[in-house]
Amino acid sequence: MNDEKQKKVFLMKIGVSFFVILLVIVWVLNFKNIWQFKPNDLAPESKGEWTEIKTNIDQALSEINGRLDQIKEEKKEFDAKNLQEQELSEAAFIQDLIKETEKFASSTPENSNSTTTLPIIKSNPSCPAFINCMPSIGEARSCQIPAGCEGITQIAY
Repeated sequence: MNDEKQKKVFLMKIGVSFFVILLVIVWVLNFKNIWQFKPNDLAPESKGEWTEIKTNIDQALSEINGRLDQIKEEKKEFDAKNLQEQELSEAAFIQDLIKETEKFASSTPENSNSTTTLPIIKSNPSCPAFINCMPSIGEARSCQIPAGCEGITQIAY
């Protein structure tokens, strides 16, 4: 039984080798047809076809360029129109802002002091003007604002 199996494997190897060799031979014989230049391939009628194709492509490209130029002109006109509209809207906004400011200015009393609307900071003589928190060599400095000096003392870095 082992002898029959070896015969089958041997015949299979021979068959596969035969087909591989046959395939390589056909492939090599086909090379002469692939690399061979035939002057008949460029017959006069095929040259005419190429010139016709070239003229068609040139016409299409010139049409595309014309359309692109037209689109550029339309875009310039559109941008100019938008810029003009934007300038008009900005001018209208400025005019409205001036009117609102005049209304606000006329609604406030004439003899009122404008500093009364600002918060008054009470000065405390015991509060320092600033606290130096710059890094230094040696002992670390305290960067805490004393109680009651929160709105007066500033920290300097």
